[in-house]
Amino acid sequence: MEYDVQQVCANGHQITAYYHHHPEDREDYCGICGEKTIHICQKCNKEIQGGGLSSLNGVRYATSSSAPIPEFCRNCGAAFPWTGKEKDSEISLDSQNPLKLVEYICTRFHLYNC
Repeated sequence: MEYDVQQVCANGHQITAYYHHHPEDREDYCGICGEKTIHICQKCNKEIQGGGLSSLNGVRYATSSSAPIPEFCRNCGAAFPWTGKEKDSEISLDSQNPLKLVEYICTRFHLYNC
């Protein structure tokens, strides 16, 4: 299977799983936490594997809306910046802040394939 490249912020929020296929979704900074985004390993400069691509009648298309966010580079084994960090959107579900709960839910829609 062929894969695109994903863009992730320093806190581990996925910006896009299809960096090359959907360049309009790229962001320099995360809309959730404001951190800088990357799409390549900071150690070896290899692209971060994104979502799967398939072809039908010569047209390439995305096979899902997201891809797993890796903790380590598949090429050199280096830890990504978000490894070991608590993601900003990870909060206790019994939080007293309803806005944080709504934000948490909204940032996780892409994890569910209906």
